[in-house]
Amino acid sequence: MWDLFKQTQTRAHGSSSISPSEELKKLLKKVVSFRDLHIHVNVASDASLTSLEAKAQQEEAHIPSSSSLYTAGQNNTHRVVLEQKKLAIILVGLPGRGKTFLCNKLKCYLNWLGHPTAHFNVGQYRRKNKEGDDLQDAAFFDHNNPAGRAARERAFHLALQDLMGYLHTEAGQVAILDATNSTQERRNKVCEALRGRVRYIFIENICNDPDVLQQNYLNKMLYSPDYQGVDTEQAVVDFMLRIRKYEDIYEPIEDRNMHYIKLTDM
Repeated sequence: MWDLFKQTQTRAHGSSSISPSEELKKLLKKVVSFRDLHIHVNVASDASLTSLEAKAQQEEAHIPSSSSLYTAGQNNTHRVVLEQKKLAIILVGLPGRGKTFLCNKLKCYLNWLGHPTAHFNVGQYRRKNKEGDDLQDAAFFDHNNPAGRAARERAFHLALQDLMGYLHTEAGQVAILDATNSTQERRNKVCEALRGRVRYIFIENICNDPDVLQQNYLNKMLYSPDYQGVDTEQAVVDFMLRIRKYEDIYEPIEDRNMHYIKLTDM
């Protein structure tokens, strides 16, 4: 009876000689662990990784150098393979919803846990690359303003390029992209840049609580570089107009094929 049972088990499991401990190690390699954050990943084959690396190297040969806010160091060699220990966090949400506050909290917490984390704010790139005395008021954020839209696209691509540069360094482990990312088209661009290179997750910050919004708007008036030296009442009017421009085109995350978290009234 015992011999029959052993023969049945052998047929069920095949002729593999892998020990349970080795099977466990293989399974653990398929999980990205940030202590309280676990993202299951599908490990690509060596052939697909080689293909990805060759394709990415061709793309990098055509990427122009940017006027970056981030310098990756003297040896900034890009290792374009599927980075199982790298994570990109992409914020989504209307202006004044506390995205930057959340980014700073995440950055401090993850660095405290021992996971080197960098914060890439698209608004900083927009202000840094402003041409001359260009006025970046509410009209600048109108979707039908071609000049403003082009400037915001440039800022987005510079920030995304620096984010990828950081994650391809030995030290960089987590990168946070801080922007509205308010349309599915914009989020698709982020996915195309990150897919096959690093793991990524979206966090949509939704806030409709009047009290929370009022406090967020007050902080925006006090601390945002966009409104330094601007009369408070004028700043509030302009910021509310800016929000309406974004509301006109805003698309909440509904794609079930994306990894995302939704935070409400926080």
